[in-house]
Amino acid sequence: MEMESELGERVTELIENQLVGVLSTTSKGKPYSCLVSFRFTEDLESIIFATKRDRLKYRKMMENHNVSIIIDDRENRPDDFQRVTSLTVLGTAQEAENGERKIFMDFLLEKHPYLSEFVRSDDTAIIQVSVNWLYIVTDFERVTRVRAGSAEE
Repeated sequence: MEMESELGERVTELIENQLVGVLSTTSKGKPYSCLVSFRFTEDLESIIFATKRDRLKYRKMMENHNVSIIIDDRENRPDDFQRVTSLTVLGTAQEAENGERKIFMDFLLEKHPYLSEFVRSDDTAIIQVSVNWLYIVTDFERVTRVRAGSAEE
């Protein structure tokens, strides 16, 4: 995924330093949002996270695979409006199966080793979100839209 170097550096710093993002799902016309611990693949084409299969977010993702995730570096201060970087990801979620499950599980645990028991549980699904679009907001109103390689216009 290509973006100007300064913007790319800000995005890289954001996704490496932030531990959680807000996942938004919808099914049957009803939205739902929750926190997830995530990790982007190096090429920014996928985001990996884990969730229990009995959770509402999992059920909604299985009914409607279209999701969004927002990641930001706000500190809950008045100057956040001018300095915050936020990244909104639009993508398609699917559960990793068989060999991919182990690969993505290990990949996620490199960033979040303290989640080992949760992630390795048989009741936990490893989710891969294939990124379609990134919306990057900087400097309060500067919005940059970046399309992933396989996204449709």
